Amino acid sequence: MKKIGLLFTLLMAAPSMIGCDSKTLDRITYGTLYHETSVEIDNDTLYSKKDNENFLLATYGDTSCGCWGYFASVLDVLSKYQHILTYKISDTEIDERLNAFGIKNSVNPAFYIIANGKVIRRVFYTDNSSYFTDENKLLELIKNTVELPYMYFINEEQIKSEVIDNDGIIYYTRLSCPDCNYCTPNVLMPRFKYWQTNSKIYVFDMDPIRSEEPDRYQQFKDDHFLSDKYNKEFGYKTGFVPTFQYYKDGELYDMAVYFNDEITDGVITDSYYSEERNKHIHYTANLIRKVLVGTRLSEYELNASGNWKDQASHSLYYEPFVDAFFDFYFI
Repeated sequence: MKKIGLLFTLLMAAPSMIGCDSKTLDRITYGTLYHETSVEIDNDTLYSKKDNENFLLATYGDTSCGCWGYFASVLDVLSKYQHILTYKISDTEIDERLNAFGIKNSVNPAFYIIANGKVIRRVFYTDNSSYFTDENKLLELIKNTVELPYMYFINEEQIKSEVIDNDGIIYYTRLSCPDCNYCTPNVLMPRFKYWQTNSKIYVFDMDPIRSEEPDRYQQFKDDHFLSDKYNKEFGYKTGFVPTFQYYKDGELYDMAVYFNDEITDGVITDSYYSEERNKHIHYTANLIRKVLVGTRLSEYELNASGNWKDQASHSLYYEPFVDAFFDFYFI
């Protein structure tokens, strides 16, 4: 458990200090501990992912072709044994928007590495088939282009086996949540690019429960202590995302919640970071501002309706808490 006060300031200054010859690679956003095959997506999903996620993509045309059969097997091996998440999309789904982005129609398989809203590596089967038949060659290509992820999707059963039983960090999110889609690419990923650790963050996407089992959604949040029903120390109202939890010795030891506050007449009147909750939180010990409730905002931070002007202004208040949480429990 480390307490590193100015770590993020120094790390974020690192690119300017190390100059133009920096070889720092972008980091893939997510891996997976439960997918054992590549994940099918459609064009709308792919187009929205490009702005929020660094990821691997396979495209395919004729599924009866042996070249795709070999490649699909290679991707399955990487998913099952290396926990590498690859999305796949049919050639019939690739439209003009994706063409303009750099993803091309091809009856033969192709492989793309996408980071920071750009295609940074593209390989076609017709150019070098060895990447599509040899998992070791493909893994080498990936590792030479990007860093492997810190965050790994888990399923509901793995919350206990990977997090609760093993002193882990879990990130509760919804991939359709605007706050989460701001937090992950704009707050977490810039930090992950420079942090070096063997630790993992386990990610649970609550969208499937919320959409497919809505009657169970609140109970899930209660049972996993996102809400305050069974945990008055760390739970927050009905439970929100993004939420980060740290488990120690099989018990919830600490928790952080990003955004999800209320403003009244220019003052933060409700936030996870209250005087009462701060008595139980461990990671805020070295922060100058430990409590947000009662903070008066400037007119420049508010819109005409009296709410946050934008997510960037909002985030400035919460990033120190995110930094402190991960300084304590991750790096």
